[in-house]
Amino acid sequence: MSKVLVIADISNKFFATPRCLELAARIGQGVDVVAFVHAPLKYLKGKPAEMEAIRDRLLADREAEVQARIDKYRKPEQKVTLK
Repeated sequence: MSKVLVIADISNKFFATPRCLELAARIGQGVDVVAFVHAPLKYLKGKPAEMEAIRDRLLADREAEVQARIDKYRKPEQKVTLK
């Protein structure tokens, strides 16, 4: 095993990411963090460019949130990727 995969928590109770980072550090492995975001955009009305901008904003916000959590719990020598 060369990496540990973690599916990032989406709730306000973050358990998976910090626990996985700690476990991976103990066994000397890198971590791939995968995060998802869901928003029912099909119910919104707008031009395609507006809808794309909303989608991009949601993705950027989620990425920033998960990256901040990774930065808080990762060890300095850990290799962590976020997808």
